Amino acid sequence: MANVRPACPEDGDAIVEIQLAAIAASTADHYCPQQIEALCEDKSHRRDYGEYLFVAERDGTALGFGALNGPRNTIHAIYVRPEYFRQGIGSQLLERLETEALRRDRPALYVCSSRYAEPFYRTCGFHKVGDFAASVRQTSIPCIGMIAELLPKRQPRELLAKRRWQFVRHVGLILVAILLVHVLL
Repeated sequence: MANVRPACPEDGDAIVEIQLAAIAASTADHYCPQQIEALCEDKSHRRDYGEYLFVAERDGTALGFGALNGPRNTIHAIYVRPEYFRQGIGSQLLERLETEALRRDRPALYVCSSRYAEPFYRTCGFHKVGDFAASVRQTSIPCIGMIAELLPKRQPRELLAKRRWQFVRHVGLILVAILLVHVLL
């Protein structure tokens, strides 16, 4: 078990290192070299997205991190050092992100998952909404939109369908924004 705590500015370099190592170790079977290069180039800088960031650590060493966009209630990242894959660190980070979302009275969590991480999210109760392609450094990266309800399932199906549509719309807006940034640059 790891201690999961809010990230601090001193964690910035470790977060970048963890993300790059996890991408390099987990994506070769799911993405082509050009896509992996685009992802690594995009993630080679410190995060500054106004996220809620949490770090999983043991004995002062950062083992992984999770990032939640609070207003949109979207998981931006869960990455773990490759040597700690499949040891429950990702699940601990997801649990912390869920706790943060519930603390903010959010009924569901959303994620644009990589192909590699889709089984992890399915195991944790997420359901596929659809397939998407994110544009990263002018490279198309296939991803999977997923949703998980956090509150008891007493809510009507219509409300869940509405939330799924809101998620699809949210992902579409993100993709349009990414495209605009790339076109304007």
